[in-house]
Amino acid sequence: MAYFKHALLGVGLIFFVGSGAVHGAESTAKIEAIDELLRVTRLADNLKTVTSDSVRFYLDKSFSSKPNIPEEVKEKSYGIVMETFNENLPGLTVPIVELYEQTFTLEEIQELTTFYKSPLGQKLVRETPVIVQKSMMIGNQWGQKIAAIAMERIRKELASKGYDI
Repeated sequence: MAYFKHALLGVGLIFFVGSGAVHGAESTAKIEAIDELLRVTRLADNLKTVTSDSVRFYLDKSFSSKPNIPEEVKEKSYGIVMETFNENLPGLTVPIVELYEQTFTLEEIQELTTFYKSPLGQKLVRETPVIVQKSMMIGNQWGQKIAAIAMERIRKELASKGYDI
């Protein structure tokens, strides 16, 4: 389950669901521009897709070592995680919009929006969930390989000191 928690956190940080939430910021025009950028990039849809796929992957991985758990219990668990995630997703709105507001000028936000409205920008929007999902799988495989190498080095080091693990 630790993998799942890290993936969910990572996905939440990579993506954001935009909304027209009320902010205490001074620049209404800038907030509206950020909201438009987030709509154009379809981040809400992408976040839901990536999250759903990630939740399924990591729950399946977690349950693989527990074959006695019935399929309906696994599905219920998936539903609980997704329901909890969706209920709490609006909590990302204010801090992420504030992050965009602090990071980019109004002009930069408008330029980003123009890019994301272009054919190349829309291709990036469409392909991002696939790229993220595949990147997570590549990273997971790489991490397992590196962990095995590190563990072998640890075993050798401990064996040279008379310890057996």
